Amino acid sequence: SAFCSASLPGVRRTATPGREGCADVNGDGRVTSRDAAAIAVHIIGRYRAKFDLNRNGRVNMEDVKIAIRQLGRRC
Repeated sequence: SAFCSASLPGVRRTATPGREGCADVNGDGRVTSRDAAAIAVHIIGRYRAKFDLNRNGRVNMEDVKIAIRQLGRRC
């Protein structure tokens, strides 16, 4: 849209969290409940970008919800 490409004074472009990555975190080519479970396990513990599907710097239930929405998808 014109708004997105407009140059606004004092506004800088930055990376936008929310662009969803593929939820196939175990690498078998398809998003399954195993991927959602693997993401859920990583909510607690050391941060790993692989499980941060919305790239907001945290692994949380939002990432699990993304995996659930992608169930059955091939990546």
